[in-house]
Amino acid sequence: MRFGMLHLFENPIEKSEHQVVTEQLELMVAAEEYGFDSIWPAEHHFTEYGYCASPALSLAAVASVTKQIRLGTGVVILPMNHPLRVAEDYAFLDLLSDGRVEFGMGRGYQPLEFQRYGIDQTTTRKRFEECVDIIRMAWNDGVVDFHGEFYDFTDVPVRPSPLQRQG
Repeated sequence: MRFGMLHLFENPIEKSEHQVVTEQLELMVAAEEYGFDSIWPAEHHFTEYGYCASPALSLAAVASVTKQIRLGTGVVILPMNHPLRVAEDYAFLDLLSDGRVEFGMGRGYQPLEFQRYGIDQTTTRKRFEECVDIIRMAWNDGVVDFHGEFYDFTDVPVRPSPLQRQG
């Protein structure tokens, strides 16, 4: 069995935003020192529930000062993110971290987040499915040729490629 640690970056006791972020990053670095196998920051927007709008940024900071701990995303909310940018960002993070990325993705569930981004929550399943197809194509083939309901790309080269082999 492997042990991972989820990080919400939430602020239930009125700390400053800077203090919350600093403490969470310190906890993620300490997780390696205490023998955890992985860390998983969660993406949230517009709420005290989570200040981490970009798991990639927090994981890049941790990658720069750790050597072994796996860097997971718990999760990247695909319908709120452009799939080509996600493919590029996490491939780059995989290179920066010497192949330690565990890419977790989800549809999201908080109505407020979708409302504020102007996304109809009833479309998230289809958006999620299209994003998964596009990201896999980018990482496996290096070129995206995809024509869907929400995304339309013709022969778009995507670089860099992740260090780890894709499944």
